[in-house]
Amino acid sequence: MSAQEARRIGWNLLTSNIGGHIATFFIFSLCSGAISSVLGVVPVVGGIAAVFAMGALALGLNKYVIDTVRGDYPTLDSIFKFFNKDGLINGGLISFLVGIFVFLWSLLFIIPGIIKGYAYSMSYYVWLDNPTLTASEALKESERIMNGHKMDLFVLQLSFIGWILLCLITFGLATLFVTPYMNFSTAAFYESIKGNTMADGLDYTTNYADDEI
Repeated sequence: MSAQEARRIGWNLLTSNIGGHIATFFIFSLCSGAISSVLGVVPVVGGIAAVFAMGALALGLNKYVIDTVRGDYPTLDSIFKFFNKDGLINGGLISFLVGIFVFLWSLLFIIPGIIKGYAYSMSYYVWLDNPTLTASEALKESERIMNGHKMDLFVLQLSFIGWILLCLITFGLATLFVTPYMNFSTAAFYESIKGNTMADGLDYTTNYADDEI
């Protein structure tokens, strides 16, 4: 899928229910800020709790986004769906592992870290489609399906440069609709590359090399 096609889908989805989508992402932002503010004041334990709470919230938002792309018409409360044992553990671990691995690869210079960030970028979507996977398996599967598509995603994100500048000019106000626009476009991109994300006999212990960008 080209960047133009992914953006066309994202724009159509955004404008089909712009009020509802803006409200959902706004509530997500408020909840993210509240989690950081409340739990962040508690040293160590609060920080760890915040990672897992934010992971569960991120799973909920990604579920809302991918369901919208698939025409399932989710409601705002979908973003709180994963505040349960499985959601907190897996969402938190995905968030934690992605952060750690990208940081470690970045120590080898910035570029390897960026590449790994793109490799793991579909981990939430992968786990949502295959909830029997562990968090580490979701990362490996994201790495597998992103092999050869990382540059495609980079081009898609780069195509939003004008909208990102608009966010800066409007002191962040435009992010109310630019953020869901970008998220829907990225989810449409995932739909186009995912294939069989739980291939029979797939060995998740394999270290999938970045053969292609």
